[in-house]
Amino acid sequence: MTLRLRILILLLLCCNAMFAQELIVNGGFEDENICTEYNQTCSPEGWRNTASLPFGYQHQSVKGYQGVHYLPMVVEDVGVSNFRTYWQTRLKCPMQKGTVYKISFYVGALGAKFIPSNLALYFSPAEVNQLKVWPIRVQPSVKLTRNNISAISQSEWLRVDAEYTANGDEQFLVVGNFNTDQEMTRHRKPQSQKVTYCIDELSVKKPGDAGTCEPRPEVLEWLAGRSRHTPIGYEPVVRKSPPVPQPAPVVKENRIDTLVLQDVLFKFDSGSLTPAASQVLDTIVTRLQQKPYRKIRVEGHTDSLGTESYNLDLSGRRATSVMQYFIRKGMDTNLIEAEGKGESQPIAPNKSDEGRRKNRRVEILVEY
Repeated sequence: MTLRLRILILLLLCCNAMFAQELIVNGGFEDENICTEYNQTCSPEGWRNTASLPFGYQHQSVKGYQGVHYLPMVVEDVGVSNFRTYWQTRLKCPMQKGTVYKISFYVGALGAKFIPSNLALYFSPAEVNQLKVWPIRVQPSVKLTRNNISAISQSEWLRVDAEYTANGDEQFLVVGNFNTDQEMTRHRKPQSQKVTYCIDELSVKKPGDAGTCEPRPEVLEWLAGRSRHTPIGYEPVVRKSPPVPQPAPVVKENRIDTLVLQDVLFKFDSGSLTPAASQVLDTIVTRLQQKPYRKIRVEGHTDSLGTESYNLDLSGRRATSVMQYFIRKGMDTNLIEAEGKGESQPIAPNKSDEGRRKNRRVEILVEY
């Protein structure tokens, strides 16, 4: 068990002792998830963007209801039709059929006045993933009205209270605007192109139950994940925010960035690169040549199908192919090495096709 999982288990146990049957982890969004890809904040701990795109969750333009962080989502874009962003988390435990759960959070709006019908919650039996940022076509579990909203004196935030009766198979929560532009109440005269709703202090509780909720291992693994949050070869745009006082950064000597290549860049059951791999690898080479590095290590990984010796050989051939490509592009032979790890270091369970797909990868570890 990794140190990351151990820490999360301790946090969950503490939460269980304090709040009976609280199903949400990091509902205040203060704990940051630092993605391995660019070694920068990309989401709150335990939360993921459904489209796997680099939408940060910290806006400096307003103050959180509690603490610093909160969760923003685009509910309307004046210039792009049906542009939406959604966030999801995995519930600590599945909901129980027929049980009425209490939902509460605080909501604020950037760019326009908050309209309750443009924000909803969807409790899903499975993880939701999108290829593009458009409305998710599902029937929301909880639709908001003005009756769910109460004002807070001298605050930019409103309190939301709602209830939900469970079907019994819900394991994930997705938050956002599920209406299309034609279905929603459009914002009149928005102050910016994108209208963003922000939520803070989200809670989903089973009231009147003094028992605890013990997450299963696969739930802990999902919540502690640090998977990629941007497509391969995508360089995020860093926007400048107004200066905010921050403590002096701790300078780390030997910082390591990890880039991940999925097996779609290799020919089937082979160590040879596909033609599409050149464009991705050229992007990485350009980036590496712009900043001095100490060492590059290329590691190949496979799923658990096949024999252990075959997987070790295949992963080594794929790692070597990437290393040789870098060398042909002029990178220093003395500063790069390759090694196959086979099936020994999975990042997802090998029981499903999706888990095995994630495990078939080549990792490029860059030491600065």
